[in-house]
Amino acid sequence: MPEKRPHHSNGYSHGHYRDDRYSSKRHKPSNSQTNHRTNSHFDIEPGTAADLPNPLPPLPPLPPGPLAKTPFTHPSSVKNEPDSYKNCYEHYEFVGDAFIEYTSSRLIRARFPTLPVGRMAQLRESIVCNANLAHYARAYGFWERVAPSIEDGATQSGRKPGVETKILADCFEAYVDAIIEADPENGEKTAGEWLAKLWEPKLAKYLDARVGSDVKDELNKLIVSPGESRIEWRDERPMMEMGKGKQRFFIECRFTGFGLQDVLLGRGEGPSKTEARSAAAADALVRSKDVVDEAHRKKVEYGQKRRAEAKAQAQNSEMNEV
Repeated sequence: MPEKRPHHSNGYSHGHYRDDRYSSKRHKPSNSQTNHRTNSHFDIEPGTAADLPNPLPPLPPLPPGPLAKTPFTHPSSVKNEPDSYKNCYEHYEFVGDAFIEYTSSRLIRARFPTLPVGRMAQLRESIVCNANLAHYARAYGFWERVAPSIEDGATQSGRKPGVETKILADCFEAYVDAIIEADPENGEKTAGEWLAKLWEPKLAKYLDARVGSDVKDELNKLIVSPGESRIEWRDERPMMEMGKGKQRFFIECRFTGFGLQDVLLGRGEGPSKTEARSAAAADALVRSKDVVDEAHRKKVEYGQKRRAEAKAQAQNSEMNEV
């Protein structure tokens, strides 16, 4: 049994990968999941310009030599060479594919800890699918680097959209593994951080689509009682500049009252503090459901007690007047 990996909050592990731990098989959503995704406004389609960071994070460099050429070498150009598999991207994309799927799974779980597993799988599929990986590869100019290695007729001319997409996705996956192979000590960390930056706009877009405008009011109504309990919204970490004047805010929702002191209920993020607070409230309603339910029960009891006391006081005043 392989050793158990420690969990990292950023969603990927910094340890060394063993190929036998992972499968490169794509996890396709079930028919029910696919239909659900098609009808859901939470779905994020792959390969849109809005999903690219601006500016693009720098492409991690590869050291000069054969490894730098391998991700951009099509199998057709080395088919007659001895050990041709070593000189093209096929074996590298096999491992890179597994790393991308594993890393995206960890990142999604860390980012959306209360999201149902089916939704996690849908979001992951939108990230790791060929169309999305090819979108990133095009942004980095991968096609211009791999196209010269494609022999005429090897891929039915190569420029058909589906064929080009598959080639580019394979190149991207191979490049990820090449980053790891080039630096056995820090390659996984470098690749993981680069991928996380690439995926940030897509994850942020998905998060923003899930947050309702009235969720903060809903949480307030459930647990806030003037003089007895309160919610505080605090910066979890500094605001992040996203480029083109866009920003990202990170907020914590904390609760004090009814015997609880400064309890973390939820975390959220968004393009404004208002939206980040709504996201934190939405997270609190799921992540801290038991705490919220208990606080709501105590709020109701407190309200009933106050109303009973007010009624008794009013009755006493009437009797004194008589």
